[in-house]
Amino acid sequence: MSSYRPYVPSPEPTGYMPSDLLATPQTTYSPVAIYPQPGYPMSVDTRPEHPSATTVLVLGILSFVVGLTAPFAWYLGSKAIKECRTTGMYRPSGTLTAGYILGIIGTVLITVFVAMMLLFITIGMIGWMSATR
Repeated sequence: MSSYRPYVPSPEPTGYMPSDLLATPQTTYSPVAIYPQPGYPMSVDTRPEHPSATTVLVLGILSFVVGLTAPFAWYLGSKAIKECRTTGMYRPSGTLTAGYILGIIGTVLITVFVAMMLLFITIGMIGWMSATR
């Protein structure tokens, strides 16, 4: 005689349905912490954005279309960032930083473009002068 017994699943308890588990969450939680963890102060910078931040960003974006606005975006952005650091009245925002960086990139591209044009004009003039002799 063997003591082998086949597996028989136990019946589900009454009043319990597996679909109920999927329909309603067991716990509710906020994925974003609203309050700081104990022992850590909540740091929110309530200082206003620098007034020329939007101007710097617009000039930085326009520098890729117009080109001549890039140095102005770089200069105004640098001036505004220095003002934020020295006075502390304004916060250096992402808008200000993005316009400042776009101004630098635009100025470098314009400088490279002007240098290439001068090089091509010089090479063309040398070629033209040697061909007319």
